[in-house]
Amino acid sequence: MATNWKKRYSFRLTGDDTAIYEFLEQLPSNKRSEAIRYLLGIAVKYLHVEQSRQHECQQIIQALNDIKAVQTEQYEQLRHQFNEGISHTAEKRKEKEAKGDMSEQAVTDTANAFLSSFGISSDD
Repeated sequence: MATNWKKRYSFRLTGDDTAIYEFLEQLPSNKRSEAIRYLLGIAVKYLHVEQSRQHECQQIIQALNDIKAVQTEQYEQLRHQFNEGISHTAEKRKEKEAKGDMSEQAVTDTANAFLSSFGISSDD
């Protein structure tokens, strides 16, 4: 498939391109242009693959951040519910104490003390 390209590209090697220079010098002069085209083609394909991978990584990172946000929110809700449960239990206990309600153990201890005052021992 021959394409009639109107543009031609050329480039000059710089001081940092020693490895490229040595590679091209190993090739016959009539094969250098073909080798450069081939290697540029590989580089372009690699860049496309790398961009695709970067995009996928960004999507994965975003998904992980979303999961983290949901977990943090759920943790805060559970912590709030737990704290409410503890304070609710403490409030109920205080209400019972304020009303004068006695715990079962307190009733048992009072009954035992009352019986022992008359010399009757309780058999637990």
